[in-house]
Amino acid sequence: MTFIALLCCWGCSEEENTLCPNKNPEGTRIAMSFVTTDTFNTRAFGNNQATIAEKTVKSAKLFIFRTGNKIFEKYLTSSELSALGTQPLVFTVPGLLASTSYDYYLIINNGDVTATNLTTLQSLSQNDIASYNGSWSSVNDASTTPNRSGGFVMTGNTSATTTADLTQTQNVNITVKRITAKVDVNTLIDNTVFGSGNKYTGTINIDSAIISKTQGTSSLLLGTPPTTAGTLTLAKQLSNVTAPNSNYQNRFYLFENGALNVGSRVTLTLYGTYTNNGVSTPVMYPVELTGSATGAIVRNGAYTVTANIQGLSGTSVSVTITLSDWETIVNQNANLGT
Repeated sequence: MTFIALLCCWGCSEEENTLCPNKNPEGTRIAMSFVTTDTFNTRAFGNNQATIAEKTVKSAKLFIFRTGNKIFEKYLTSSELSALGTQPLVFTVPGLLASTSYDYYLIINNGDVTATNLTTLQSLSQNDIASYNGSWSSVNDASTTPNRSGGFVMTGNTSATTTADLTQTQNVNITVKRITAKVDVNTLIDNTVFGSGNKYTGTINIDSAIISKTQGTSSLLLGTPPTTAGTLTLAKQLSNVTAPNSNYQNRFYLFENGALNVGSRVTLTLYGTYTNNGVSTPVMYPVELTGSATGAIVRNGAYTVTANIQGLSGTSVSVTITLSDWETIVNQNANLGT
C-alpha cells in the first residue's frame, strides 16, 4: 500500500523573500494528499490482492522529525480520514527550513500514538496479535470489518529534503506496510490414497488448525526481528470446509520473526478425524513453516501453505517457497503423511 503525500509549502510573501529565504516564521502551509494504488475489491483465498478488511484505514498519525527531534505531529480527524484519496489535507507546519532534510513517519490504525522524539517512536512495540485472529468467518475474504477493532496497523517512513524555495510544492512519497504477516492454509486430501479400494479405505476430515511457536510481540516500526523461538500459541481455528474429505481452508495473522533453526520455527498443526467402518480416530499433522527458507516470517509477507494429506502417520513435507510482499503470495507445498 502506497500513500503519496503532496506537501505544498508557502513561506514568505514576495516582499519578504529577500529577508527570510530559509524559513517562514509564521508557519508553512501544507497540502497533503494520500493516494493508494490498492484496489478495494475482495480477493480470492490465496490470491494476490488484500481484502477490504486488510486495507481499512481507521486512524492515521503523521510525525515529522529533524535529526531525531520531533518538529511536528498531526493526528487526522475522522473527517480528514474520510477525505483521504479525494481531496488534499491542508494544515500549517511551523518552522520548516529550506534545503533541509526531514524524516516523515506515518502510523496507520494505531490510534493517537505518542512519541516525544524518533528514538521513542522506534522503541514502541505491539503485543495484540491475537486480536487479528479469530474464527474463519471473521478473517475470510468476505469479511469487510477487521477482526482487530483498530484495523491492521501499517507504518512507513521516508526522508525528504525541502527545496530552496519554500513557496514550491514539497512532494513526499511514503510506502506503508502492514506490520503483520498473513498465512493462508489450503489443506488438500489425496483421494488416491483415501477411500474405498485405496491404501486407506476410510475417509478423513480436517477439523481445525493452530499456529504455535509464534511471536507475541513486535516492534511498531521496521527493525531487527527476533531470532529466538516464539512462545505464543494462537487460538485453534475451525477449518472452513470447501469440499468434504477433499479441501479445507484456514487463515492466520502473525508477527514477524528472523531466521530460526529447524525445531524452533513457527509451527502449523492440523487436526483431523479418520473414519473407517464407523470408527473415528483423531489424527494430527504438525508442519514447520519455512518462511523465506530460513524460517523467517516477514512483516507484510503473505504465505500460502498447501498441505497435501497423504497418510495417517508421520509426515513427509516438500516445500517450494518464494517470498514477496502482501500483494504477491508466498507458496509453500507440504505433503503430509505416509
